[in-house]
Amino acid sequence: MQDDSGKKPQDKDDTSTSASQEPAAGQTEPTFPVPDPEPEPASAPGDVPADEPHSPTDLKKKAAFGALLVILVTAVFASGIFYSNFINKAPETPPAQTSELPKATLTIESPANEQAFTISQVEVRGKTTPGGVVSVYTENYADIFEADAQGNFSGSIALDEGPNEVTFVAFGDKYEEQEETRSVVYVMEEDL
Repeated sequence: MQDDSGKKPQDKDDTSTSASQEPAAGQTEPTFPVPDPEPEPASAPGDVPADEPHSPTDLKKKAAFGALLVILVTAVFASGIFYSNFINKAPETPPAQTSELPKATLTIESPANEQAFTISQVEVRGKTTPGGVVSVYTENYADIFEADAQGNFSGSIALDEGPNEVTFVAFGDKYEEQEETRSVVYVMEEDL
């Protein structure tokens, strides 16, 4: 249907204006600024937008990178342990060469068995394996004496008042021991 002016009548419900319609005389059409569309952010190759699902290829790349990172950290840690245990370790000194001692021998020259003394310090003297060691002890005293190149040893020990058991122990190869005991008495002069 058309009206007398040759224009099509508009529906009463149609409130939109046509672009071909011009405003009435003396009226200006309001203008509104139209915003520019926002540019999409630049994405790096391989980036997957948050709204897109991860592709299997991307997941494989991330898993491979994670595995490589774990291997690298483990290698650094292991090399640090290797360095601290093997490279940075002070060189070990070889054990000292010890000459084997021959069989232990022991001969006591002084004191004589059942000898009496009026002084508390008495001389002990004897013979053992050359370069050997002799331990001399009583109930309350102990000392160690080294033999010279001929096997002679000497020194002094302290006695307690009354009877004393003086024990001599010479040491030889493979922890071998030769032992001898002397009974002596220390009597103070005023007791005589």
